Amino acid sequence: MPDQQVRRKRRSFSASRAVEIAGRVLLKIKSDDNLTYFELGRIIGKSADQAERIAKGNSTMDMPTFLAACDYWGERFADRVLALTNLRTAPCGAKCSTDHDGGLALARLLPPILEAEADGEATATELRPHENLIRKAHQKTGHWLEIIAAEPIVQAVRA
Repeated sequence: MPDQQVRRKRRSFSASRAVEIAGRVLLKIKSDDNLTYFELGRIIGKSADQAERIAKGNSTMDMPTFLAACDYWGERFADRVLALTNLRTAPCGAKCSTDHDGGLALARLLPPILEAEADGEATATELRPHENLIRKAHQKTGHWLEIIAAEPIVQAVRA
């Protein structure tokens, strides 16, 4: 198991607190959307009576019910509950800020490259300490070139 997972800072919370928060979020959604317990239950796959017990914090929510709520209301439901664990949702296709750090790699690479090329040519000895940044910049600029190549060039037609 990676060290990062073992040493991850954990927020402590009780199961009863999780049940309370999930219920409170469902009650707010029910109120905001003017839903009946029957409609709430239909969305989460429970009877009206069971939906009411869950929303009032008197019953736990099983995994299929939690996932049904997440699927229907997305982050509106899930993020408030997951905040207990210091987590939040993101769409599967989303990219976090570290996924598009090509500009940052280039910015970090520029000063040492300018220094290395000050005499007219950079040597392997001067470049080697910056190899990881060079590879990251190469990867990102290659990706950018693929994006450019994939998009058709549209030229204005002059009348």
